[in-house]
Amino acid sequence: MQFALLGNDPLALPLIQALARHATHRLVRLVGPRTSWNDSWKLPPTATSVGTWEELLIDQAIDVVVVASQSEQWQPVVRQLVQADKGVIVLPSLAQSIPFFYELALVASEHPGKIFPLLTWRSHPLVVRLLEFLSTDNQKSVRHVQVDCRPVHESTPARVGLMTASDIEKALVMDVDLLRRLFGTYDQVTASRSGSDAAGYSLATVMLAGRSVPQVVWTATAGEGAVANPEWTLTVAAEDRGAVLEGSSERGFSRLTLSMAGESTVIEAAQLDSGMDLLEQMTAPEGGTWWHELARAVELVEAVERSVRRRRAIDVHFETPSERGLFKTQMTAVGCSLLMLTLGAVVLYLVLAATVEMPQLMKKILVGLTFLPLGAFLILQLLVFVARPAARDNR
Repeated sequence: MQFALLGNDPLALPLIQALARHATHRLVRLVGPRTSWNDSWKLPPTATSVGTWEELLIDQAIDVVVVASQSEQWQPVVRQLVQADKGVIVLPSLAQSIPFFYELALVASEHPGKIFPLLTWRSHPLVVRLLEFLSTDNQKSVRHVQVDCRPVHESTPARVGLMTASDIEKALVMDVDLLRRLFGTYDQVTASRSGSDAAGYSLATVMLAGRSVPQVVWTATAGEGAVANPEWTLTVAAEDRGAVLEGSSERGFSRLTLSMAGESTVIEAAQLDSGMDLLEQMTAPEGGTWWHELARAVELVEAVERSVRRRRAIDVHFETPSERGLFKTQMTAVGCSLLMLTLGAVVLYLVLAATVEMPQLMKKILVGLTFLPLGAFLILQLLVFVARPAARDNR
């Protein structure tokens, strides 16, 4: 496959460096001048620069576009690239806003295998090593899991050293996916924050729970150091063993400490090691299943806001986003609205009939107009018996 690169977010760095070493896949286009990327990206000299992303829409040489940016201004670009039959690799934070995520879900159902979330930590060698350490039998003895992080945030005069809700969610979506990769399915969220959205947050806590999985306490703290040196630590405490995974949301994992029988083993790995395996998995035929993994993470992160607002635990019932499912939801809302409107129209008709003398023909016309919208809506529901179901469960 031939790739194009748009943006310079460090999360895409392992993937691009892996492209430089791969025997088959190649990076051939850059959107913008080459000076937009420093030497650590190791861009191949054969990669040519194009002035605008629109040129990629008609470039027949491009198979996949890596959108290495978290700015929401690139959301419509992602949609147009997919509709132009280009594969698109996106950062999870770019696709996590609920309206855009469900819009992408519909686009993904029409263009299967074209959207890949850049879940960079799933294939990291330290994560694989931790998975081996926490085998199925040993996972049952895990007492608790704790994640401490300092999300990247931009300080302003009004929010010195404070996080926004968006900062917290961007940091959480990757961590939730990693926790699901390590331990399994979480379906209950309890969240709290210290501060306000207007002034900013200094502390955010999220507790994740589920059946047959250890409870997780995720904590994000704000501070001036988070701007220049974001840190991240995962602590796993079991009955006879423990593990500490350390790293940075910008640079990836750097060290894994495994403790067992009173002895500790320290394993260090560079963030670059994850790139090649990540590239192979994302370009494999089953790589499209990663979209559904992101869907689970997005739904859990979305439940955080509801938990903060309602001040209670939120149970998440996962359902694969699909055009058919969204249609049913919309039709349910329309049906409820029509019932209320019809009830109001009936009351209005009875008041008019009791106070104003009307010809019989006029009464029949008013009755017909009152129940016509609801009747038409009910008749449309019969289409569900003749409509062809989706060919796949995820469509």
